[in-house]
Amino acid sequence: MLEYFAGDWKGAPFELFGAHHLIGIAIIALINLYLIFGWKNPSPRAKMTFRYALRRLRSRIGARGEQ
Repeated sequence: MLEYFAGDWKGAPFELFGAHHLIGIAIIALINLYLIFGWKNPSPRAKMTFRYALRRLRSRIGARGEQ
């Protein structure tokens, strides 16, 4: 992650509301809508699987140790 916050970043600049940004927002919105309206009475196994998936995703994006 540190390469993305470097002072000498050589990649393309972030484009606010560009295609990639809108796709990311849409994916997050769809997941939230599904959790609010579509996931009624999940089984204990589904709850556990979801918790582990969130934990894995959180560790993948470099948020270890933050709460």
